[in-house]
Amino acid sequence: MRSITHFLPSERMRPDLLLLWREILPRYRDLRLLYLLETPWAIVTHTRQILRASPSFLAFGAANAEDAIVGKRPGEFLACVHSAGPLGCGTTEACRQCGAAQALAQAFHQGTPAHITTAFLLRAEGRIQAINAQVTVAPFHVGFTSFALFSLLPDN
Repeated sequence: MRSITHFLPSERMRPDLLLLWREILPRYRDLRLLYLLETPWAIVTHTRQILRASPSFLAFGAANAEDAIVGKRPGEFLACVHSAGPLGCGTTEACRQCGAAQALAQAFHQGTPAHITTAFLLRAEGRIQAINAQVTVAPFHVGFTSFALFSLLPDN
């Protein structure tokens, strides 16, 4: 049954499929090259769940190992104050204004890359912190399955 949300769908990929894709993707040489980049990036599924991430992306959140973030959405990993709802990142009224959610929607629904400057409200150590960042989302396919490269560069 599909849950009603205020913006993006709440459905998530089955855990067994997440783990399967997590194992399959590194076999593609082009995707292995991503680990050479210093830019913070994550590979997300069409359900906006993280499969893989660079060490520099991991530095943004509380997890320090890639395995700890598998299945989370970007806002959930970053501890966005709006992602704590029952349906998660991308589903609240506030998510309609989020540039990251808009970029993911464009990438997956229109099949085109998106580059957006946005602000995040993050909860860290009991405090709320605002950060501005450049978000780029570039869709790609492996077989008949859609993914996207999600990169995040904080504005200084």
